[in-house]
Amino acid sequence: MKKFLSLLLAAATTATLLVGCGKEPVAPPMPDVIPDINDFMVVEKVGTINGVDDVFATDAGLRSHDYDSGKYGVLSHEGLHNTGYIYEMADSLSLARFYKVATTKPTSATSATAQNCYGLIDSTGRQIIPECYADFLSTGSSRFIVAVTATVYTTVSDDNTVYTTYFGNEKSMFQGEWCVYDTTTGLIVPGVTGTTKLTPRGTWDGNYLSYKQGDRYVVVDALGNLASNEGRDYFVDGSYAVEGKVGEMFDQKGNRLFSYDLTGFIPEEMSLDRQYYIAKKRLDGTTYYAVMDKTGAIVSAQFTSYISLEGNLIKCDDAVYTFAGQKIAEGEYYLFVDDVIGQYYLLKGHGGAVKDTFQIMDKDGNLYLTGVDDDKHSANSTFDVYATKDDGETYVYCYKDKDYTIKDGSYFAPWVVKCEAANFRYDLVDTLSGDTLLSGYKSYSHIMKDEYSYYVYAEYDGGTDVYLILPNSKIAEMRAKRDALLDELIDAFQAEGITVDINKETGEMAMDASVLFGGDSAVLTDAGKDFLNRFIKVYTQVAFSDKYKGFISKTLVEGHTAPTGASLADSMPLSEERAANVMNYCLSGETGVDVSKIQGTLEAVGYGNAYPILDANGQVNMAASRRVSFKFLVSVNFL
Repeated sequence: MKKFLSLLLAAATTATLLVGCGKEPVAPPMPDVIPDINDFMVVEKVGTINGVDDVFATDAGLRSHDYDSGKYGVLSHEGLHNTGYIYEMADSLSLARFYKVATTKPTSATSATAQNCYGLIDSTGRQIIPECYADFLSTGSSRFIVAVTATVYTTVSDDNTVYTTYFGNEKSMFQGEWCVYDTTTGLIVPGVTGTTKLTPRGTWDGNYLSYKQGDRYVVVDALGNLASNEGRDYFVDGSYAVEGKVGEMFDQKGNRLFSYDLTGFIPEEMSLDRQYYIAKKRLDGTTYYAVMDKTGAIVSAQFTSYISLEGNLIKCDDAVYTFAGQKIAEGEYYLFVDDVIGQYYLLKGHGGAVKDTFQIMDKDGNLYLTGVDDDKHSANSTFDVYATKDDGETYVYCYKDKDYTIKDGSYFAPWVVKCEAANFRYDLVDTLSGDTLLSGYKSYSHIMKDEYSYYVYAEYDGGTDVYLILPNSKIAEMRAKRDALLDELIDAFQAEGITVDINKETGEMAMDASVLFGGDSAVLTDAGKDFLNRFIKVYTQVAFSDKYKGFISKTLVEGHTAPTGASLADSMPLSEERAANVMNYCLSGETGVDVSKIQGTLEAVGYGNAYPILDANGQVNMAASRRVSFKFLVSVNFL
């Protein structure tokens, strides 16, 4: 998450400030001008998944559930590679984009009882680790996974305990044997196995595994080769402090970063975004905590209780502070939404005397809403927040004064809420604009694509529609690039004397069917082949140039006929055959053009007489309606 220079400068000037956690909050000044948000959310449909019920999005992909058999299946995010309902369970493994799946196997060759045996698969159903283990533990890396044969859980940490830590938090603990898998190869890492205590951690770039061996931390590669054993601990970015060179910090390549005074602050832990260290020192029987940057400088106030970082805010006991030590929220808060349109935090308080309390603030710690709890409603000129306790954690937050009411709304994704509609259906509402983005589906789930956009899986009876929701600036960026590509194609076709009618609104590039075919035939004429030779050469050179690399995911070759009185059903075969013949010829090699870049991207579709071309008076233009069109689709990866 981006850090603001003004905040760091303010923190640097107050580095010696001591903060005793638990004091009354100091209200930060309200800014004179509240920044406006214009980046409303928009939705684009990108696919449909048919014949699969109860689809739920996870980090690994999509999980589906068959209520009749009780079994689970796995699909990719696009809904492809369906494994079918074959697993007893399919849970996304923490911090790794894999599924922990289970099949039931007898406990012995003669036993009638059975137990779940666990393995790992990816979203295509490819087996990563065979289904023969009692459980798995994440190392904090998506590459290295601990496989445990033990079946006994324990709460006592001793020399025969298997457990993992990352970012200072202990996870599940076992007693028994373990080994470490490299998920990129599906092979066990040699030499990193046994029955003694294991504390593995995935390291900075995912290519190494750090674990504790006795009182030392060692680093090995995927083949088990020793990379280093000189560190007392390795941070998640690969930096480390070296025994024998006490007081010096090195980066992952062994370059010296900075030195620190052993009587002062010593780096102990790294923030989640890898920008800072949490450092501590002991002085006269008291432990002090502060934020240290990657030069070794202390850039925050000093605290007398343990601190943690959430972006550029500091949590200490039941309060939230700026780096400068200014208390801006009190209560057991955590970041519920950590980056709202890149400008705000939404904090949620829970537990203790303060329950279900929300604070909205910008990234300099300026409060825009002091909070709302229980059944109350709080608002100002910038935000409205509603919170209820009737059905758990239902609440809504809106930007600016709205002329709409959100009924039974709950948080769905950044600035989008799910609202109850009629007949047990739900809507998704953009709380910036008030627009209803999606309506009438029976359930929704989502997975973040990047910092500002996410896939939404909207389920209906018998299938699931796949949407992409993102700020309109992203759509504007995509449309501007599409328009630029169309302009280049128009100029290139004109320069070569190729007559193509390009509609910049729809992106359709239409060619007259009479140029390609004779009469009502679907057989390409020699003139038609010559036209396609010249057309596909220009289209490939421009649309699949390095400038537009990755921009086009698919090009539809569309066949259309004129509405001469035939039914839609009767007109479909000719349109489909013409589209298929044009596509096949373009890929045949007879054009003399290297079509390797478009191989697999062309798709033929016939529309019959369903979409005629109208003239300025609204009358059907029969000649223009008889056409074959090329229309490209923008890649979701570009968005």
